Amino acid sequence: MSREPEPINPSEMFEEFWQSWLEPEATAYRSEHGYRADLKGDLPKLPTVLALYGLILCGVAAWLAAQPILLFIDQQGIHFSALVRVLIALPILLYGLRMLWANLMKLIGYVNTESAELILLDSPQRLGQTLQLSYRLRTTGRAKIAQVRAFVRCVEQVRRPRRKRRHIIEEHVVWEQALPVVRQDVALDDFSVSNYEVLLPHQLPPSFEAANNKIIWRIEIEPKTSGLGNIRHSYRLQVLPEVLI
Repeated sequence: MSREPEPINPSEMFEEFWQSWLEPEATAYRSEHGYRADLKGDLPKLPTVLALYGLILCGVAAWLAAQPILLFIDQQGIHFSALVRVLIALPILLYGLRMLWANLMKLIGYVNTESAELILLDSPQRLGQTLQLSYRLRTTGRAKIAQVRAFVRCVEQVRRPRRKRRHIIEEHVVWEQALPVVRQDVALDDFSVSNYEVLLPHQLPPSFEAANNKIIWRIEIEPKTSGLGNIRHSYRLQVLPEVLI
């Protein structure tokens, strides 16, 4: 007996659309050197939205605490209701400041990045074969490049049902590998070209996407720079099954 498909939840459809708009995936285009992906892209929408959200939370906390603070300054004493407002405002303020600071660092990292691109020798990739890639980063000069760390990760996303026809997405790492630098062509203060090679184990699952389950392969790059700002780049790989001869 066939199982009836689950009804489509409009709110979940909107969340998926919203998430894809906030964090669009970089796309690789064929070039003379392989497949090139621009990792910088446009102004990152998610950190911008979250930074504004953190700023709003700080404003709400300031509004809640304004009256008790003014009463304290005027030495009129603080009533119980005013104390409750301060206790409510404090965690909101701390959470807002944390969100504001973390996402401001991402935005500063974006501003300090002049260009960032990933060049793949081949695309899509295949299990049992060697992934070869080159990462090129140029900063504006305000942030000096100290080190570039790169990882390739295979993660599984599982969509589990919750109450009222909603679902929760659980993610866990199936396999990850730090990418050793094969060759450092250029390593200046504000410009770096790193080349990597890694074998994709044949026993791992290929890229896969279904209604409640996904296998996602990603390249994640974390340059370490001096000064303020966090630079992080991610690229989603398409990995095919191994070819058996």
